[in-house]
Amino acid sequence: MRRIVSVVLALSMLYLLASCGNRESSATNVWSVKTVAVGSDLDDVAAAEAYCADTGNELVQYSSTYDAVTALVNGKADFLIVDEYEGQRLVTEGYSIELSEKCSFKIEYCAWFRQDDTELLECFNRALQTLIADGTVEAIKEANKNGDSYPVAESCVNGSLVIGFTAYFDDQIYYDESGTLKGTDVDIARAVCGYLGYYPVFAETDFENLFSELEEGNVDFLMSAIEYTDERAAVYGASDIYIDLEYLLYKSK
Repeated sequence: MRRIVSVVLALSMLYLLASCGNRESSATNVWSVKTVAVGSDLDDVAAAEAYCADTGNELVQYSSTYDAVTALVNGKADFLIVDEYEGQRLVTEGYSIELSEKCSFKIEYCAWFRQDDTELLECFNRALQTLIADGTVEAIKEANKNGDSYPVAESCVNGSLVIGFTAYFDDQIYYDESGTLKGTDVDIARAVCGYLGYYPVFAETDFENLFSELEEGNVDFLMSAIEYTDERAAVYGASDIYIDLEYLLYKSK
């Protein structure tokens, strides 16, 4: 009888030890969850949602990027997710943050053409690939990360090309405080046109009307931070990708 009681007691002790181990493991898992701050920009939120889905961390959304970075610096969040342009700007502005890692989420931008305008599309792609290969596109991107325009030699030996756009996207295509049209898209479009011997003419319209303007022949192509999608590419001519917009995870220093 004493032997049976001893066995039961031994089994009970093993169960209690296992239970404690499970509770400890559970507690460790709970405490290992990190908070990821993000502002209200829809693409930033999408990047943060994708990252949290992959890692099991918790997304905390703020009303602006600056509220989110303030939360990070003040210890109210473990990480911050922003695009590479915004991250560079925050570092330049002196926020005490540093890069932790690149996220897998990115956005691919391309120019859009009428489906039957294959000649112009092919010329655009040849020029773009040359400018990528010689480092011009990367130099344009880096200049705009720092808020600068990239100097581009313009030409009009072959006439002009009309580029449809909406000045709505910070860093990609926007008006600065002096009313000057700036951005990565602007400088790349100018560089491509210059390479082909065309003078770029930028024609602004509402974003929802951009493709209508293209269809009606009012513009030659669109270049306005428009993401590549298979659905669009089934209807319009899509150029090669000229920007892979990366999203970065920052931590407090």
